[in-house]
Amino acid sequence: MSDLSIAGDINYFLDTGFNVRIIIFTSILFILWMGCRIAGKKDYRGKTIFLAFSAGLPFAIGNIWMQPFIISMNNVFGGKGGSLDFIIFIISTILMAPTSFAGIVFVQEAFKYGDASKIVPIQQIPIQITPIFLYFGVFLKAPPTILSPYYIIFGVLLIIISGFLLGKRQAAIEIIE
Repeated sequence: MSDLSIAGDINYFLDTGFNVRIIIFTSILFILWMGCRIAGKKDYRGKTIFLAFSAGLPFAIGNIWMQPFIISMNNVFGGKGGSLDFIIFIISTILMAPTSFAGIVFVQEAFKYGDASKIVPIQQIPIQITPIFLYFGVFLKAPPTILSPYYIIFGVLLIIISGFLLGKRQAAIEIIE
């Protein structure tokens, strides 16, 4: 309903400003990830929240680089890719593979300290919200319609609320069993 979309084009990487923005955005998420990991290692009551949130951040980083990976992979293995396609393919592969692996490892670690019904909704927050920041902050896109920002806010609220409602529902089912 928001009409937000980004055309799959490797030529974004020809723009120096775009490259700076995507590096800064990736770096901010990485620093936030490490900060949450450090906070989650401390022994106190709210550590599970930080561990759960930090488990979603590597997936968010991997998601940023998924589109460049797919576009460059299609070009490289489709025989129509140039050196830019190959470079983007290598960079996105280097960023996607370890972050996906780390996300799986860290969510499993978070499960040691809390219920999955509480961890998964918190883990999903950065995964679901990062594309919005990517759209406006990295690709510098404007809302396609005047209603788009309202649909975005409504959608984000639904994502967060539904995650917690499903988590509570799952916890209630576990008590019954």
